[in-house]
Amino acid sequence: MLKESLKIRQSPGENYRRWFADDDLDLVTWQTTSGKLSAFQLCFNKTTDERALLWRRGQTLTHCLVDSGEPGPTRNLSPMLVDSPIPDLPHLIAKFNDGSANIDPEVRQFVLSMLQENITSFITLLGTESPGGVYLLRVYLAQPTTLTFGRHRGGTPIPLPRGEYLYIGSALSALTNRLLRHATRGGNQPAHQIRDALHSTLIETGLKGKLPTQKTVRWHIDYLLDLPSAEITAVLALRTDQKLEKPLAESLAALPETLPVSPGLGASDHPGQTHLLQVKKGNHCWERIINDWSICHQENHREFI
Repeated sequence: MLKESLKIRQSPGENYRRWFADDDLDLVTWQTTSGKLSAFQLCFNKTTDERALLWRRGQTLTHCLVDSGEPGPTRNLSPMLVDSPIPDLPHLIAKFNDGSANIDPEVRQFVLSMLQENITSFITLLGTESPGGVYLLRVYLAQPTTLTFGRHRGGTPIPLPRGEYLYIGSALSALTNRLLRHATRGGNQPAHQIRDALHSTLIETGLKGKLPTQKTVRWHIDYLLDLPSAEITAVLALRTDQKLEKPLAESLAALPETLPVSPGLGASDHPGQTHLLQVKKGNHCWERIINDWSICHQENHREFI
């Protein structure tokens, strides 16, 4: 359980700082003289793969890996924060909710509300009329792996580095069912953390559908999304009856921030192309893609990127 440390050094000119900690979580808050939170830093996974969520009033929530430095005789152990997509927010919310029951209730509620708010901020739905459309999944692979995508390339295993990936797909008649299927894993594995928030958002926008009770691996992308180390961290969907999957995939593949994983992967009906793209390390183009899709949807033309 989080407990507040009462011996915290304050810095001149900085808002009042508080520190709450337990074995796995650290919460540092900055508050104005009126008690209003101006910023917080929530560190988690302290004993394994430490990460931090950073929030400052007027800015969006960001997620960082905590790099403790390089081991060895000449090691540098000064901690550094390295930008990373936000994975597994619902699990962190549950962990923080359980561990923060005894701290300042106003601080606790504020942090929980900011975490909850940012789950839905990773779901963007454009358009209002069609039950189908095209979509883009943002996927974070937590560890490098070598994966066989069914019979693709004769079953040759493909190396996948740790990092971020984009997948473009379409479902022109049942967008809800397709997206919820992607967010479900096979067997008794837990669903992707974004699934419940995705389901609620789809319902709120008039796209109804049932949560799948089971899933059988069928398409190339299923092999990646079924991995416990792969997590859908964001969804962008455009409701339309136009067949835009191919031009959108070509536009995304032409971005300097992306690399094709393997020709034909996830695109058996799109010769020479791939609909699964690796995002180069250090490049986060998600917000620009959302903006481009939004502008082009409003202008009703097909030059998306």
